[in-house]
Amino acid sequence: MRSQEIKNALKKLGKLQLRPHQVDPIQNILNGHSTMCIFPTAAGKSLIYQVPTLVMNQLAVIITPLISLQQDQIQQLTQYNLVAGRITEFYSAVPQSAGFLFATPELLQQQHCIDFLTKVSNRLGFFVVDECHLIIEWGNTFRKAYKQLDVISKFNKPILALTASVTSTQAQKIIKELNLGAPQIYFTSFNRPNIHYSFHFTDNKFAILKNVISSFLASSPDNDSILIYAPTRSETDAIQSSLCSIQDIHSYHAGLSPEQREQTLQSWIQNTVKLIVCTTAFSLGIDKPSVGLVVHFGIPKSSEQFYQESGRGGRNQKQCYSIVLSSTDDVKFQLSNITKLAENGPKESFYYLLKIAYFNKCRRQLLMDYFNSGKITQKSDICCDYCDNQKQNNTFINKIFGWKSTSETEQDSISNQLTYFSTKRPSLSELCGGYNDKFPISNEQQQIDQFNVLSDIIVDHFSGTMEQEILLIDILKLKNYLLKKSPTIEKRNKITEKLIQLIMKNKQFNINQLMREALKLSM
Repeated sequence: MRSQEIKNALKKLGKLQLRPHQVDPIQNILNGHSTMCIFPTAAGKSLIYQVPTLVMNQLAVIITPLISLQQDQIQQLTQYNLVAGRITEFYSAVPQSAGFLFATPELLQQQHCIDFLTKVSNRLGFFVVDECHLIIEWGNTFRKAYKQLDVISKFNKPILALTASVTSTQAQKIIKELNLGAPQIYFTSFNRPNIHYSFHFTDNKFAILKNVISSFLASSPDNDSILIYAPTRSETDAIQSSLCSIQDIHSYHAGLSPEQREQTLQSWIQNTVKLIVCTTAFSLGIDKPSVGLVVHFGIPKSSEQFYQESGRGGRNQKQCYSIVLSSTDDVKFQLSNITKLAENGPKESFYYLLKIAYFNKCRRQLLMDYFNSGKITQKSDICCDYCDNQKQNNTFINKIFGWKSTSETEQDSISNQLTYFSTKRPSLSELCGGYNDKFPISNEQQQIDQFNVLSDIIVDHFSGTMEQEILLIDILKLKNYLLKKSPTIEKRNKITEKLIQLIMKNKQFNINQLMREALKLSM
């Protein structure tokens, strides 16, 4: 390992040392190999390409989705007196030292850009595809150039693909699209322990949003910044109008002029504006450490989007809140969009986000499960609204929404699962994972979960034989009936277990028979 050269590079970048997870991918690039890094937000992905560029004293071409993102990164590099700029700035004067050349995917489809790269190929060290998850998120829709990035593989240079949020299946799709062959893939935990996650469903989003913002401002000793994501431009403008009396707020979306967007971006980076309402593209990869609250005004379109945008907060490692305020109409809006897509990936990702939102389980663990990031063995006090309710944690969110009793939580779980089933029928194995045939009970919450599994089994076995909406209503009736007739968890579990046994023995049972059996068992 070129230890001294790496130390010199870090000094130029104003850094003292690498973090452990950064060492191997940097070495892999220096050894001339293509590399993929799947690191969470705030894990220092930029250093993975900055250090090798300086050590190699060559040019790195960094492909990013937005000019605003390029400007942010260029500004950070030039403050250290390093050569950095958009690739078009160097057509007439090729840097003779290490240089960071930024381009959008569309620019790489232009012949004059390819001609320039061909001319300087002996100075090229490697290519970087930042936010590479956009290849599969945007490449099939409004950014077709993302599907043509394999053009860079023709230069026979290493390619570094960086992202914060892809599953292993998605990673393989990206590798294929970029023609990377068999790159070394580096993972680290997706867990952001300083971010608190919460979901709240309401038809009065504007009033609650004002309450959330006011409460956060009153409880934030460091006067942290706030980022609000809205799904449409019109909602962005409506939120700005709604909140302008509370705090100076700027909006950011494609309907504004380039000058307006640039002014807002600079005000945000320089911390003269601390409250931004924006559409998805804003803040993509922009490193602002002091964001203490991220609000989604409407449920995001995917699990990846939720994770990415939540991760724009808490980059200073201080406590941060990620709150989703959503309504049934928001869910229908996203469903109407994804059902038009040919691929199943976006659909499954959104369905899983519904599971995170609706199920009566730890949000953080469900999110980690989606990315196959393992079990959280030691949770911090800052976790999610579900865990707050279990521990009666005192946060500014609880002051707004309050705590719920065990019975209220259980009733919510039934209602939420009903909503989930009405949008997507999960498989039995998906929902009952972790339970064996005897349904072992270790704590109260697991007992509640066991009771809720009944509806999942009924759905799995009977949805092919009757109308789903009628079935779901019947399931809700059955479960509510059991709640009323069997007030103790232990008795409900006995009934549930016997009903499951009946279902397994005779799959011809219909819902009315089950209701009659439940009545007998509850007496």
